[in-house]
Amino acid sequence: MQNTATKPDLRVLVIVIMSLCGSAYAQTKDPRQFSGWNRNIIFEDNFSDDRNKWLSRDDTLPATKKAEVEAESSIAEGFLNYELIKGDKPYALAIEQDIDYSRNFEIEYCFKITASAKKNETASAFFWGRDTGSSACFLYFTKVGGANFVNCIDPDWKKCSWKHSFSFPFNKNTFNRIYLRKVRDNYYLFVNERLEKTYPYQPLRGNKIGLGAGVGASVSYDYIKISYIE
Repeated sequence: MQNTATKPDLRVLVIVIMSLCGSAYAQTKDPRQFSGWNRNIIFEDNFSDDRNKWLSRDDTLPATKKAEVEAESSIAEGFLNYELIKGDKPYALAIEQDIDYSRNFEIEYCFKITASAKKNETASAFFWGRDTGSSACFLYFTKVGGANFVNCIDPDWKKCSWKHSFSFPFNKNTFNRIYLRKVRDNYYLFVNERLEKTYPYQPLRGNKIGLGAGVGASVSYDYIKISYIE
């Protein structure tokens, strides 16, 4: 009697093995090492124009109801420029961008602080994962290399889970590149390709990202890029 059982397709078997090996390799990669990661870009803006509508709306950090705010923003010569002349908190330009937070991802952006009222006050302001309230993660930089990472998944700003400040070598007179890498249950923050801090990841609810400045500060952003990584 003839054996009618089908033999496994060798090509399929090779693909499965390669896939499993690739997955295992990704799991063994050290997220603290800057290089060696593959990036699948899902969003990129080099600010050659306002196709993503940054200039169409502002967003407070966090939202305020009574604050008098005066700001100037523009996109010119490949930069997003933002100056917060008056206000009681950092302020930003915000857009919506979906990110699958269950995956490993990396947010990269580049900025230069062109003016700041006080050396230890917030100059550059960035947030991601924001919903309609103040629930989000926030990253602030001063003009002397100070930084604040705020993980605020509670709508009440005063009940933010935790805040952390640190300092690091900072390019005061030129652009600085920030890489915020999320791998599994942690964030890894790189400044100019150097690992500075690690933070625990907590689930995010919103899809807003924002670029802005602190009171009395002026910041130029060169680009922003979001990628899934493996």
